[in-house]
Amino acid sequence: MAERRTDGDLRRMKRLLEERNKALEAGNYASFVDIDVEFHCSIAQASQNDLLLDLYRTFCNALRGELSHLILDTKHYEDRSELHNQLYQAIAARDADAAVRLSLANLAFRRRHAAYVFHICDFIHNILRKAHKSRACLTC
Repeated sequence: MAERRTDGDLRRMKRLLEERNKALEAGNYASFVDIDVEFHCSIAQASQNDLLLDLYRTFCNALRGELSHLILDTKHYEDRSELHNQLYQAIAARDADAAVRLSLANLAFRRRHAAYVFHICDFIHNILRKAHKSRACLTC
């Protein structure tokens, strides 16, 4: 994603991040979840890897339901906007190492707090980690 992304990919990600933050600030949680999921799919799309995009689309459908439950439980909800902004910056800078590290950090967080998508998070986490170690990174 970081090395293959286009300027158009960056514009879309930036717009989605801005919309995501506005929806969260306004308390429009349904829109926030939809935009957050779309942001993650835009990252996979920027990789120009159809397999990864299909994987993320599957993951994002499961994540949408889990995020909807998590965000309504404001006592336990942890805003990850700064991590998302850092991920965008890493992709913009074509810093694949940082992008993978931040993606893994976000997946690890979801894994701890979203039993519903636990196995999908583990699967994606292992793919990203192994691909990155071999430098045949799916997201680079």
